[in-house]
Amino acid sequence: MPCWAATLRFVYHHPVNFGTQQAEKTAISSFQSKGPEKHTKRMIRTALPLLLVIACAACGQDVRQRQLGDLALGDMAVLQELGQDLSAEERALLATYSIAHWPGSSAFCGEVLIDQSGRQPSTIGEAIAMTKARETAREEQLARAALPKTPLEELLERRSFLEGQQEQLFVQKELMLNEHGNAARQTASWAAIEREIVQGYAVITKLNEDIGQKAQ
Repeated sequence: MPCWAATLRFVYHHPVNFGTQQAEKTAISSFQSKGPEKHTKRMIRTALPLLLVIACAACGQDVRQRQLGDLALGDMAVLQELGQDLSAEERALLATYSIAHWPGSSAFCGEVLIDQSGRQPSTIGEAIAMTKARETAREEQLARAALPKTPLEELLERRSFLEGQQEQLFVQKELMLNEHGNAARQTASWAAIEREIVQGYAVITKLNEDIGQKAQ
């Protein structure tokens, strides 16, 4: 049943007193003098525009304003229902959110979407907007990574990689100490790690010199 029809039916079965006792007496007198048929037609002509406005307001809630906490986004039927009032792009973004960015998803990426103020999405519209911003930023990052690197950028990338390797070597030493105590320092594995650390520092030092020259 259409929303406007449901509203009319409700009002018919649930009459509301909008006036005083005097107004009721006037309405009864008018009903008796003009007859029920004319009175009913007059009421319909007067009330119909207002009822239609009320019906449209009640039924016209934008799906983008729906609260995420009330929705099971892991249910495909729910997504299909929500998508009926969304554009094709919005449907795709909502699907991406429900799969990758919705914390309740089994494929959750591990990074909660937040806006610039650190607030998580609370509505369908906010989830769509934040997902679009995240995907746009990701595409731009991939596009930049695909561009040819300058010599300076290559040196910086190489240094960052070696620094990461150095950190892993120190972690290995900590693990050996936790497991074997000071006896780990006497092992061949410890000596090999120490050599790698020294060699790594030598390479990083040379890279720093080259980076300083390229940056001038």
